[in-house]
Amino acid sequence: MAKTLIKNASIVSMDPEVGEIEGGGVLIEDGLIAEVGENLSAPDAETIDASGMILLPGLINAHMHTWQTALRGLGGDWGGRSYFEIAHETLAPRYRPEDIYIATLVGAWAQMDAGTTTLFDWCHNNPTPEHTERRDRRPGGIRHPRPFRARNAQAEAQGGRTSLFANPASRRRDQAAADGPPGFR
Repeated sequence: MAKTLIKNASIVSMDPEVGEIEGGGVLIEDGLIAEVGENLSAPDAETIDASGMILLPGLINAHMHTWQTALRGLGGDWGGRSYFEIAHETLAPRYRPEDIYIATLVGAWAQMDAGTTTLFDWCHNNPTPEHTERRDRRPGGIRHPRPFRARNAQAEAQGGRTSLFANPASRRRDQAAADGPPGFR
């Protein structure tokens, strides 16, 4: 088992049970935070002296669209509605379920590589249940809640709102209860 002990850090934690610890440590085992506290000891661990440094164990990215991973770097010169017209109306409909899976997986891996431990992934490119089910095959090592908004064109045409579904199971339940197909686009 690979272990790393980061010690002597000024720890700033959002966990009220941990709080802020001057000269504290974080023990990482197999890439996951195992312990945060004072006077940690792990003789068999690689040790990093973080004296004079601030350590935030468990970074959270609260807003990301991993389905757009392959589109990163595009659009720096887009103005006005161009982002929506190009990314959402032109490129998004071309995504197959497998494309959603690959983009979500690579996007989550990139976040883990940057030190993110929790990623709130706003996925709004779910035109079919298959897209959603592929998206929900989560990579290990990161907490990855994924809300998504599915478009209901019929409801929108009648002045209604789109629906926010928490997961594919609730979407299937809601769809089965509806009077007809919800008109996903």
